[in-house]
Amino acid sequence: MSRYCVSSATLLQIEEELEEEDRDMIFFACRDITSQTNIRELLSELNEKSVPGMVEALWLVKRFDLLKKYLKMTKNEAEQLIKKQSKVISDFSYLLLDINGHLEEEDLQSLVFLLKNQLRNAGHVKKTFLSLVTDLEKNNLISPENLDLLEQSLKTIHRIDLKSKIHKFKQKGHTENGSHYIPSFAVPPTLPRNSVSTSFAVQLKYVPATSKASQLQVESSNDRYPVRPNSMGYCLIIDCVGNDSEMLKHLFLGLRFTLNIKMYKSVQDAKNIMQDVAKMEQLKQYDIFICILISRGNADSLSFIDGSSYGLPLETVRSFFTGQSCPNLVGKPKLFFIQNYITEDCEVQHDGGSVEADGPSCNGAGQERRRSSVKTPNEADIFWSHCKASERQLQRLSGAPSLYLKTLNDLLSNKQKRKNQDIQELHTELNRILYSKENGCSLLLQHTLTKKLFMSPA
Repeated sequence: MSRYCVSSATLLQIEEELEEEDRDMIFFACRDITSQTNIRELLSELNEKSVPGMVEALWLVKRFDLLKKYLKMTKNEAEQLIKKQSKVISDFSYLLLDINGHLEEEDLQSLVFLLKNQLRNAGHVKKTFLSLVTDLEKNNLISPENLDLLEQSLKTIHRIDLKSKIHKFKQKGHTENGSHYIPSFAVPPTLPRNSVSTSFAVQLKYVPATSKASQLQVESSNDRYPVRPNSMGYCLIIDCVGNDSEMLKHLFLGLRFTLNIKMYKSVQDAKNIMQDVAKMEQLKQYDIFICILISRGNADSLSFIDGSSYGLPLETVRSFFTGQSCPNLVGKPKLFFIQNYITEDCEVQHDGGSVEADGPSCNGAGQERRRSSVKTPNEADIFWSHCKASERQLQRLSGAPSLYLKTLNDLLSNKQKRKNQDIQELHTELNRILYSKENGCSLLLQHTLTKKLFMSPA
C-alpha cells in the first residue's frame, strides 16, 4: 500500500473527524470526477487513486491535523507533493474554492443579488457561493473556459482581489487538465452559512473601486495575517466584574468567533482555564486568538476574585500562549485586552501610554518595565493592550461598562473601520478617544505583530 493511502479502519477514523463543512467542500471539489453521494465511499475512492487523492482532499479543506495524524505529513510536505504530482482535483475547482474562502457574507449576498436573474428557480433557495457557482455551471454560465460573468460580478462588488485570481487563472491558460493552481491561502474548512433571497435583479454595472478598502484588498497576502470569513477566531473572556461580558459576547459572536466566557473566577481557576485553552488542539482551526481579562489587581498582576493580597502576574498570562507553551497558535495573532482596576493601595500613573514592539510594556510598573528589556522571539505575534483604571470607578459608575472595552466594542462593531483599519490603527483611535475624555485611565500597548491584522477577511 502506498504511504499516501490509509487502511479501511483509518479511513473510518478520518470520516468521523471530518466536519460537515469539510465534507461539503470535498464533495464540491470532486463533483466532476465522481458520482458518489456518500462521504465514506468518496473517501475510499480518493484513497484508491494512484495519485495522492486523500492527501489532496485533506490539504484542500485545511485539515492539516488529520494529515499529520494519519498520513504523517506536514502541511508543507503535502503542498509540495501536490505540486509535483498530477492532481485529482481540477484547477477550476481549486480556483472556485479559493474564491469561496475569501468571500464575506455581504459579498455573497451581493453576488446572489446580481446573478439571481441568470438562474432558474434560484430566487428562493438558500445559497452558498459553492451552490451558486454549481447553479451557474448547470446553466452553462460558467466553466473553466468561460469565467467572464463571474469575473465581471466580482469586479462590480469591488472584490478586485478575487477578480485578479480569475484573471491570472485565464492568463495561464488553465483548463480541466491544465497547470497546477494552488490557492494563495489554503481554503478554510467552512462554507458561508447565511443565505439571501431577493425578488428582483439588476444589470451588471461597473462602479470604480476607489475606496481604501479596495486598495487594501489588493495588498500582498504576505503583508497581512490570513483571516477566514466564517470562523475568524477563538475568544476567551474571564470577567470578574460583570459589566462587560454581555456586550463583548454580542460583539464577538457577530464577528464569528467561538466564545468561551468565564465569570467570577479565582486566580487558580483563571490560571487553569488559560492553561487548558492553550493546550486545545482545536486552536489549529482558528486564525486569531483573543483573550480578554477583566479584574481588579495591581500594576503587575490580576487578583480576579481573590482580593489584593494574591495575584496572577501579567507575565504569566502571556507565557501561557507563547510559541513554546502553545504551538497550535504559532504564526497566528494573539490579542490580549486587559481591563485592570487598580485597588486603592496601588497607584495608577498616567504618563500618556506606551507603544513598544520588543517585549512586555507597562508604564508605571517598574517590575514589568524591567522585564520589557528582554527580547523574546518566542513571543512573536502578540498584541498586548492593558488598560489600568482606579477601582473607585466601579463605585462611581456602578454597573456601567468599562470605557476602554466599550470604546473597543464600538470600533470593532464598525464594519467599515474593520475593513479599512488594521488593529494598530484601531488602537490608535482607541487611545485618542480615551485620553480625550480625561477619565483617569492609563492605556498601555505592546506588540510583536509581524504583519497587519484586519478584523475582517481579505
